Amino acid sequence: MSYVGLSYTNLATTLGSPKAANMIALGAYLVSHSTLDRKSAIHAMMEKFHDKNSLFEINISAIDAGMEEAKRSLSLAS
Repeated sequence: MSYVGLSYTNLATTLGSPKAANMIALGAYLVSHSTLDRKSAIHAMMEKFHDKNSLFEINISAIDAGMEEAKRSLSLAS
């Protein structure tokens, strides 16, 4: 199991939505685990919350930011 320590709320606030911290965490999870890929995660989000299109852009940006920060964090740790 991998641990990726990031400041999820701070990153989400930087994107303009502290509530997107969970999507930052999901992005970090996607980098450190092979059980789910980005495309599948975004597809599932869009299906589940199809009536909230206004949130897709920020959530996808948050997933991508979490992935990038996790990659950076993991490369610094090795």
